[in-house]
Amino acid sequence: MWILNRTSPALLKIDPKTNAVASPVTLTSTPCAGALSAFGGVWTGDCKTPSIVRVDPAAGKVAATIALSPTGAVGAMTTGVGSVWALVDRKGTLSRIDPDTNQIVAEIYLPAGSAALAFGEGALWIADSKGNTVTRVNPFTNVIGESVAVGKSPIAIATGGGAVWTLNGADGTVSRIDPKTNKVAATIKAGTTGTVGAIVFGEGALWVSVPGQPLSRIDPATNRLVQQFAGPGGGAIAIGFKSLWVNATADAVWRIDPKRVEAIR
Repeated sequence: MWILNRTSPALLKIDPKTNAVASPVTLTSTPCAGALSAFGGVWTGDCKTPSIVRVDPAAGKVAATIALSPTGAVGAMTTGVGSVWALVDRKGTLSRIDPDTNQIVAEIYLPAGSAALAFGEGALWIADSKGNTVTRVNPFTNVIGESVAVGKSPIAIATGGGAVWTLNGADGTVSRIDPKTNKVAATIKAGTTGTVGAIVFGEGALWVSVPGQPLSRIDPATNRLVQQFAGPGGGAIAIGFKSLWVNATADAVWRIDPKRVEAIR
């Protein structure tokens, strides 16, 4: 499990067997995006340069730096069909990176409010927080497809369970998109509002995290909010090693057993 430290710029590895933090990989400047593990490397954004940085975790050093335009700012990243995909500026530019050459090989121009990105169900899905829509992109042809209207201000997006999910920060809902029809199949009241947040699918549930608000669990079988935990939630969340990982505070990460969580509801 990889964690970014922005205070003392570094990439940290958590050993899932011991929950101990291994030796950090020092970065030259403060990273500005989450860490993406793909193609034998860990990818993140450097907003000072600006650029996308590829770290070789085995060698413990930066293996490649992909320069962006002077006005660029690395946002969400994902992987799919043999490529790394990244939103690289506030104008909505989606860059496709070839991991064999560490070069940008295509650019797709999306709405300026595009800020969240996910791959799944054979497509790329990009949430536009200003237009209240999700855009579908064909990753095989780089062609923009359908636009789906969702809840107000989608700030995070995930795929899983045969659906695409958006966390809508302005109205506290989660939209479930059917990728077969490109329409919203269900709207779930989560009650978590904010301008930033995270959503992830895994271990039989959809998990929602908004800073300062309770961590929430949604049952995808019933499209219902089934659990909210007392106390403020965290920031980034991830699924891995049969666990839910929550960036709970500035200096702490929670590791949660999803099966034990479900048993206590």
